[in-house]
Amino acid sequence: MDEYLRAFVIGSSFYVFFLFFFFVSRFDPKKAHISYKKYTFLAPIGLGVMNMIALWMARVWRLTRRMKYFVASILAPLCVLAFVYMSKTYTYTRADWIRHILGMFIVYSFVFNVILFELDSRV
Repeated sequence: MDEYLRAFVIGSSFYVFFLFFFFVSRFDPKKAHISYKKYTFLAPIGLGVMNMIALWMARVWRLTRRMKYFVASILAPLCVLAFVYMSKTYTYTRADWIRHILGMFIVYSFVFNVILFELDSRV
């Protein structure tokens, strides 16, 4: 259980979520239907939970640390995209959605495969 708490704390730390806060703060408020205040509360919790899920997946499927974060870097943005699309969080054109999806995969890939991997290795 201590490892899951550790995974949550690492996943919800400033080093993990600061990139998300930076990019969301630059969104056009006319296209986003979620308050920045609500997002700043939910994002660290979601990232911490996703890191716990990654730990669970690694244990169940005996994934290496590298593979655990690679799989999570694909799963996490898919889950978020499903949620924001179904909840109509953004009013986007097709081009906006493409930029958003590509941006999400780039940021999640960096956060999980670099930042979380390094934090998990050192903490």
